[in-house]
Amino acid sequence: MKKILLALLIFYSGNLFSQAMIQIRSVVADRNSRQPLKYVNVGFVDRGLGTVTDKEGYFELSFLEKRITNNDTLQITSQNYYPLRIAFSDLKSIMDKTKVFYLSKIPIDLEITKKEAIEVTVKGQVGSTDISEDKIGWSEESMKGSEFASLIDLPSNKDTQLLNLKFNVANHKADSSKVRINFYSVVSGIPGAKITKSCLYSIKDKSGEQVIDLRNQEIIVNSRFIVGIELLDSYGDYANQLQLNMSRNLGISYLKSSSQDTWQNVPYKMLDFSFDVLRSQDVLVKEDVGEQSINGVVKVGKKPLQGCEVMVKGQLYYTYTKSDGTFSIKAKKGDVLEFRSLVTKPKDVTVQEPQNMKVALRSKYDSLSEVILNSESEENKELVIGLGIGPVKKRSLGYGVYSLDNKDFNKFAINVPDLIRGRFPGLFNGFGRGSSSFILSNRRAVVVDGAVFIGDINTIDPNIVASISWVPGLAGNTIYGTNARNGVLYITTKAAMRNLESVKRKEKRNSLLVKGNYYKNSAREYQETFKFETSAVNLLTAASFETAKSIYLEELPKNKSNISFYKEAFTYFLQWEEKYAYEILGIGIEITYNNPKALRALAFLYEEKERFHVSHRIYKRIGELEPQRAQSYMDLAQSYVSIGDYKKAFSLYKLILDNKIPGVVFGDSVLQIAVTEIKYLVTKHKIDVDYRDLHPSFYSKAQDLDGRIVFEWNDPQSEFDIQFVNPNGKYFTWQHSVSASPKELNKERLEGYNTKEFILEESDPGIWLVNLKGHTRNDEYHNVPRFVKCTLYKSYGMPDQSKTIKIIELHKIVDDNFSIASLQLD
Repeated sequence: MKKILLALLIFYSGNLFSQAMIQIRSVVADRNSRQPLKYVNVGFVDRGLGTVTDKEGYFELSFLEKRITNNDTLQITSQNYYPLRIAFSDLKSIMDKTKVFYLSKIPIDLEITKKEAIEVTVKGQVGSTDISEDKIGWSEESMKGSEFASLIDLPSNKDTQLLNLKFNVANHKADSSKVRINFYSVVSGIPGAKITKSCLYSIKDKSGEQVIDLRNQEIIVNSRFIVGIELLDSYGDYANQLQLNMSRNLGISYLKSSSQDTWQNVPYKMLDFSFDVLRSQDVLVKEDVGEQSINGVVKVGKKPLQGCEVMVKGQLYYTYTKSDGTFSIKAKKGDVLEFRSLVTKPKDVTVQEPQNMKVALRSKYDSLSEVILNSESEENKELVIGLGIGPVKKRSLGYGVYSLDNKDFNKFAINVPDLIRGRFPGLFNGFGRGSSSFILSNRRAVVVDGAVFIGDINTIDPNIVASISWVPGLAGNTIYGTNARNGVLYITTKAAMRNLESVKRKEKRNSLLVKGNYYKNSAREYQETFKFETSAVNLLTAASFETAKSIYLEELPKNKSNISFYKEAFTYFLQWEEKYAYEILGIGIEITYNNPKALRALAFLYEEKERFHVSHRIYKRIGELEPQRAQSYMDLAQSYVSIGDYKKAFSLYKLILDNKIPGVVFGDSVLQIAVTEIKYLVTKHKIDVDYRDLHPSFYSKAQDLDGRIVFEWNDPQSEFDIQFVNPNGKYFTWQHSVSASPKELNKERLEGYNTKEFILEESDPGIWLVNLKGHTRNDEYHNVPRFVKCTLYKSYGMPDQSKTIKIIELHKIVDDNFSIASLQLD
């Protein structure tokens, strides 16, 4: 109990860069016995600030003053104890009177009780059955009390006893880690109350399967439940370095960044949790009796090809090859597999043997093979700013340097370490949240705008930082002598960057002023007409609604897998009866239930007609089919916005911006769109979202934008050109093709997205024209139409914002520019 003497509340301020820093240090104890309570959850409710007590009941909590308001609540909870809640406005006065937080024990008759054991049982297993390469876990900066959880479904509502919990450790660098296994009920789709006592477990293995014996717990469940693993403590030089394997099975996960924080839903993903169970004997588990899986690998030359589409000929189901070129698809011997990729020539292969198919494809663009087929990251930035010697090129320095500017920073940073956490090598220990050790005395130097900075780096306001560069070791740091033998962190403020940024803005503004790009009004008008290309054309002979229905029903069996047929029939029947027209699209959804491209085409049609609840359900299904693609999560988040569920949209965008969804890559192009969307939510719907965790840059209003245009396409292999014409008759063309933009399309293929955002800011008033041209494809087939969805926002984020959605079928506008939209800016 010696640590009780340290229990106090500390307020202090730093220099002109800083804000007030608050530290809470105290002990939690049992009110009656006065004994300290270990592993108690302490934190501010829904604020992302929390921890757990150690073995002696002691905890520390540090944060910037701006993170918490007087209306926030400090909550302290422990199983079998009543929760303690204290308003922040009352916290200091309470701690002036007492140095210990006391919890009162719940009477034993109110505690969670065990259910009686099952008498007639059979053994079985529930949960995950297939380990994935994807990982989720904790880093050195993770807070104690943070937790990951997954939903576990039972085969029936019969009583089931949990015998053993199994999960797999992918990577464990700490000497040992103490975790707590929690079991929750499901309330409104997220973890609710605990359904049994938690159990403690120590992880010591560096990797491999972990088995926790639950038999003494006598845990009986009879419906779906949630199991979570919570970090309590970690020991060794690599504290908190623990990663767990995810499952290949489709599911739902949840994460909580700290004690008392809000649960965040991670769609389509589940941890590799499985349970050995005893269950009632009449429970029958259906076995998977689907088609046989065909496995293989696709290569171009000797290189594996990622993102190649593999489809069974004549069917709508398809899959993509993974990063190592492998694929798995349900088919049978004798089926023909189609292999399609933007960068290779198409190829059909008949299945001879179900295992280890080896498919060799030929590149379409031999001169581009190095660019297209190698999945290398983009080149390092050449220009380095902030070394106190002006802008320089890396290769002219003679030593290693790592640099980031403000668009690369962590979007939710509350201090400078948060801005670059995990981004620079050599910055691990002693550079944590609340730490003040990153100073010259630790043989590392901090230089701000050319001057040595002495003090706590956490007190520098991250909002003033424009760029950060890290030079590790002695190389290049001789100017600071032995005080910088472990490296120098160079920080450049926005004030110091103002002149350079002004030059960049002028260059960007003049991008439409080059000679020779005067628009000559050559684009043809695009109009959606009854131009039938399937046998739905026979509907034009109908003289009545009943006759039209008879013709449609006669043609339907011949076009069961033809999505273009459903689209044409839908368009036609809108003139007769809207309800019947949408029934036709509904049939299309059922037929294409396993084809993301077709489903996305149908979702576009529903969005064009402003039937957003239907498109939302479609996007949820697409995510189930393609949980590895970034586009699935962007679609789901935007569909939440469309149906008015701004809280879920905001939560998902935060996961995207923090790259917290295992196995999914969110690159710069996708992240920039997420930034725009989350700024919109903060601007237009701040009453519905808690935005205080965001970096101050997100408080800039979205109504700074005169206009915003977003293009999306349902088929990742679509190629087209977009032309913008400003009110002065100058044009700019963005080309989406392998021949013109190989790097961009390579990123799309590897990261799994098919969307592009264009912003009109401080733009010339008048009419802006938008033209589109599709590219001819030799392997074109129209059972699944290739759509481009164009969403135009005027006065984006303002009270008078307008939104227009237009759907264009690419093969109808090939080899020529078509005027598809215009935007009048005031």
